[in-house]
Amino acid sequence: MTSLIILLDPFLFSGTIRTSLDFDSSFDDEVIWHALELVGLKTFISQQDQKLDTPVTQNGANYSVGQRQLLCLAAAILRQPKILLLDEATASIDVGSDVHIQQTMRANCPRATILSVMHRLGDRIIEECDKVLVMEQGVAVEFASPRELLARPGSMFGRLMDAAKSNS
Repeated sequence: MTSLIILLDPFLFSGTIRTSLDFDSSFDDEVIWHALELVGLKTFISQQDQKLDTPVTQNGANYSVGQRQLLCLAAAILRQPKILLLDEATASIDVGSDVHIQQTMRANCPRATILSVMHRLGDRIIEECDKVLVMEQGVAVEFASPRELLARPGSMFGRLMDAAKSNS
């Protein structure tokens, strides 16, 4: 079973954009460019002098955290994992891009079980979730669909969503 974890502070190996996305040379350029397009990096990478052969320094330090997260997401699209754990994997991009990425991952990794760890809540992001697990001090306190939790009187999830709305 293939699984992939994308962290809040994503890790990239030294090499090139191409080797970061396709370390075992399994994909042709067209497929790689398509994955970059899906995560919103095609224009940026195509403007680099060396395109897919643009260097990636140790841990991708020559790219922003958001760009590294998007590169890891593009690699996930190429790899088609059965389990994809996104541990705050879109925390360094704006909410609109986050929603786009969540939708993109669902559409392009259709057989994957996607587990998203989130601290940033918003209606559009939560709409993309089938189930929500609310934890408090490391203990599961609620688990159901977002709709069910929001309809539940006194739900901690409902209180968290209300607080998120009042802070935005």
